[in-house]
Formats: sequence, C-alpha cells, structure tokens
Amino acid sequence: MKTHHVIFTGLTILILWNMLLPGYIFSLDMIPPRQLDAENYIYNVYSSTNSNTPFYIILSLINTIIPFWLIQKILLFLALFLSFTTMYALIPTKSHIPKYFGAFLYALNPFVYVRFLAGHINLLLAYSITPLAVLMIFQFAEQPNRKNTIMTALMIALVGILNLHNLFLTLLLFFAILAVRLKKKHIVPALKIIFLLLLLNIYWLAPQSGGSSIDVIGTDDVSVFQSRAILNYNTIFTVASMHGFWRAGYDYSKNHITHWQILFIIIIFLSIHGYLHAKDRYRHAFAFVWMISVILATGVTTEYYREIYMFLYENLFFFKGFREPQKFIGLVVLTYAYLGSLGIDRIIKTKMRFVNIILIVLLLVPFIYSYKMFFGFGGHYASQDYPTDYYEIDAYLTNDTDDFNVLILPWHMYMDFGWNKNRDRRLAAPMHVFIGKNVITGDNMEAGSIYTSSKNPRSKYIESILKQKNMTDLGTKLIPLNVKYIILLKEVDYRNYLFVGNQSDMALVKNTSNLLLFKNTNPTHRVYQADDLQGTSISALEYEKISPLKYKISRPDKRYVILTEPHSNSWVLDSSTHVEDYYVNAFDYNSGEEILNKSSHLLFISYFISLVTLVCMLIVLVKLRNR
Repeated sequence: MKTHHVIFTGLTILILWNMLLPGYIFSLDMIPPRQLDAENYIYNVYSSTNSNTPFYIILSLINTIIPFWLIQKILLFLALFLSFTTMYALIPTKSHIPKYFGAFLYALNPFVYVRFLAGHINLLLAYSITPLAVLMIFQFAEQPNRKNTIMTALMIALVGILNLHNLFLTLLLFFAILAVRLKKKHIVPALKIIFLLLLLNIYWLAPQSGGSSIDVIGTDDVSVFQSRAILNYNTIFTVASMHGFWRAGYDYSKNHITHWQILFIIIIFLSIHGYLHAKDRYRHAFAFVWMISVILATGVTTEYYREIYMFLYENLFFFKGFREPQKFIGLVVLTYAYLGSLGIDRIIKTKMRFVNIILIVLLLVPFIYSYKMFFGFGGHYASQDYPTDYYEIDAYLTNDTDDFNVLILPWHMYMDFGWNKNRDRRLAAPMHVFIGKNVITGDNMEAGSIYTSSKNPRSKYIESILKQKNMTDLGTKLIPLNVKYIILLKEVDYRNYLFVGNQSDMALVKNTSNLLLFKNTNPTHRVYQADDLQGTSISALEYEKISPLKYKISRPDKRYVILTEPHSNSWVLDSSTHVEDYYVNAFDYNSGEEILNKSSHLLFISYFISLVTLVCMLIVLVKLRNR
C-alpha cells in the first residue's frame, strides 16, 4: 500500500470512527434496509426513474453473504476514502504536496459535510469517483482512440449508476473539457461516447416513456429547495464558499471559527493563482465549469440568475431533477481542488522563503475549514439498531402468510423518532425498508409551503379518509387498498390518530413501547371484483402472482376487476378499460386473464440492450489489451 493510501485510510477512520462500529447509521434520507430484495429492483418496484438499479442488484447479491449494516459501513468508508484517493490521482503535478491539498479539500469541505449529515450516500459515492471520470476524459481529450472512448463512456455511466444528478454534472465537465481541446479527430469518437452512454443508460431511459418521478416537481419546489444564504452574505458568496444547503439547522464549522472567511479567501486565492500562472491546458474548462456551477447553484435567489435558472427549469426536461440546485456545488469544490492544487504547485516552484511553513499552513486549511467532520461529525451520528419491538411486529406480520398491505401512521414522509440517538432525530419513515410486507406510508414531504408533491390517487384517498375522525368503519374503507394491518408509530402527533382504536372493524393486536398494531377485521385481498366501485359489492377474485408486474386471474362474474397496486395506466387487462378516476387499478372487465404492467416488456428489452452493450465494450477492451 502506498503512503498516500495509508494516510487517506487513517483520515477516513478518524472521521468515521463511531460510524464504523456495529449497528446501522440513520440520517434524514439514509434509512438502511435489513435485507435488500433484488427482485424489487429488477422489476423497478420502488421507482419509475431508477438509474441505481444495477448498483442495488449488486448490493442485493452481496447482502446474501454479509449483513446490510456491514455493507453500509463499507459504502460510507468508500465514499470518503475514494474522494481522497481519486482527487489525488487527478492532480497532474509531479510534487505530492499539491496532490495532497487537492485530495484534502475535495474530501473535507462543507458540501461533503452536509451531504453526510443528510444521508445522501449515493450522491457522495458518485462524487467520490467523479475525479476518475475526469481523468478518463483527460485521456480521451489527449488521445481519442478506441480504448479511451470506451473507458470514458464506462466511467461516466458508472457515475450515473450511483447518482443520476452526477451523471449530468459529469457530462457538463465532459463538454467543457472537450471544448478546450476540440479538434476534428475528437468529433466522431465524442459522438460514439454519447451513443454508448445512451445504450448503457437505456435500462432506465426507456421506461420514462410512461412518465418519471420528476413529473411531480413543480414551481413551488424551486422556492422551497432554493439555496439558503449565509446570514449577512448573499447566495452567490454562500455557494461559492461551498455552503448553501436548503435545509437549515446543520452546525457547520464556520459557525465556530472567527473570521472563517479568511480560509475561504485562501482557497479562492490558490485557485485564481493556479488558473493565472499554471501551464495547464484544462484550467479554462474548470474556470468555465466553476462559473456555470455558481450561477446554477445560486438558482432563483438573485435577480441576476433567476431568469437563467427558470428558463432551464421550464425548458430542459431533466433540469427539474435539480430542484435542489446546491448539487452544482460539487463542481465548485472540484474546481477549487484542481486549480488550488495548481496554485500550490506554482508556490513550490517560486522557492520563496519559508515556503515549507507556508505549505504546511495551506495544507491545514481544508482541515480547519471543515473540522466538524472529524470524530464522527461532532457526535451527530450514533451506530444503533432498530427498536426491539420493530422486530417483534415484523415477525408477527411475517407469520401471516396472506398477501396484504400494511398502512403506516402517522401519515408523514419524515418524522422525528424518539428512539433515534442522533442529534438530529428526523428520518424518512423507515417501515417500507424494514417490514417484509407491502407497506403504504406517507409520501407527503411537508417541506416549507409544500404539503405534498405526490400525485398518487391512493395517497389522496387515504388523506381524505383520515380527515373523517368521527367514522367507525375505517377498516371497510381500507378494503379496496388491501390494508389488513395498520401500524401506528408512537411518534410526533400519533395521538391524533388514536381514533383508529375506536373503529368497529379494527382490532388492537399489539401494543409495544414504540407502536400499536391494529388488524382489519374485514377480509382483504390483492385482487377484487365488484359490480359497483362505490358500493359494497366488492369480493375476492382468485389470482396467481407471476411476478411483481404480472398477475393471472380467474374469470370474474362481476363488472369490475380491481388490482390493489398503486394506480398506473401501465397496468392493462386485455381489452378491458382502465378506470381513470379510481385510487387503485380498476378495470371495466371485457376479456382476459392476465393483468400485466405493459412497461415490463420495455423494461427487460432495455435491460438486454444495456447489458449487451456493456459486454461488447468489455470484450473490445480485453482484445485491445491483449494486442
């Protein structure tokens, strides 16, 4: 192992030490599952836009050998360790000191700090290998041969597998770098890279024909998720200083450093010094990317850039995915790490007096600027397990072999959990990754002025019946959703939901320290038939589940067939008409014995195309290597 690997390993352990202890790590958006199910990812059960499918399938296979809590530790370690090592590899200087500075700054900064606290592990993993993608783009720009063409496409695609936002950020880098080196010999190979990327990503691009998760993002999201300016500073300065995350309450290092701005000025000075004096052919590309990233990360908060941001938001189909514009700060950090390293290299070459002391001070800047990252992020995290009674309830539900849904209350997407030992107790509700049964949980983000962005009719129906506090037949109302059990978590405003216990058709079967479990006394089923969708004629219809996207049913003797999966026009039943204004999938029956999600054909065709493309690229690489 090389010296810098030893140093980076030591730093990673020093930063994550209490996060590497046995147990799960929970944070806002990082809710670890007990067991990953490869089938659910293969069939895109969780998302209509899932570029992460290959990543989670691989993790699912690994999860059959080692527990997920250990996988999570490995991923956290890699997210930080690779940020150090890949940036070190990218810096083109002969001296190791600039390489260390770039590596330190790329891994130790406010952007990485807050993303760890928010639990954005996929983003951090993609961020950690972005310098390798840039290195391949460099090699392609110098020699656009077949090997570099394939390797560049593979590295950019790998970034996208980990995080879709970073795929577009890396493509911005690709075009910027190519622009400063563009010659006639680059045109055809560059087009080949774009074509290969389309084929490699067809596995998630093709299913978008049926709509994607960004369709629910509206103009309200722009103001709610806008970059948050540091007090007494404008947003431009904020994002340039690598801050600006939309969610308040995080304790940054700057809050405890008098005149922290001096540290930022040093970073800016080194970057400008490197840009002006280093003889690096790619410095113009990084300067351009920095400018574009600051403008876009600033978003709608200044009159200067609002029109630019909104034009892109309203006219580029993928740009809505950047409703949280602070993701562009990742490119700002990359620019500082690269150009700042060049600036330090120039200082070394000047051979000024006391240069060694100056270099030591400069190398310490990233450590001071983000010192809160050390020793477990200032005690923010605690390695812990799910509560014991969560396991008890899951075992109880697992013993029930029926095919049913479980409704989770309170109806919130995020809640403060009393059992969570972290300093920030807010988490995305975890039952959907903990319970081994199908779970219906709140999809209402309740952020700022937005109560929900969900367009799911099932969620709207649940919200409407939860408002009827004086009802006594909740179980009956939940029959069309196949809800056999309700779990009421004893968190936040759960007392507002105690009316569940007053229902004539709901029975309390478990009362533990953290939750209440109610059972619907009415019979429930995955597939129903009915003469009237609004009446009481609903009854079970025999079926066989072939896959998550295919059901074989018995011939109904009533007018309607009801499939209690989330409403989607992708579900078809031969020539039967799909009822549009129902909260699950209802068909005005005409003929057929198969309820099929028509996206399944396209899904597996697209998998095949991407997989064949990958195999062919790897075969070509092996042949080139053996020449």
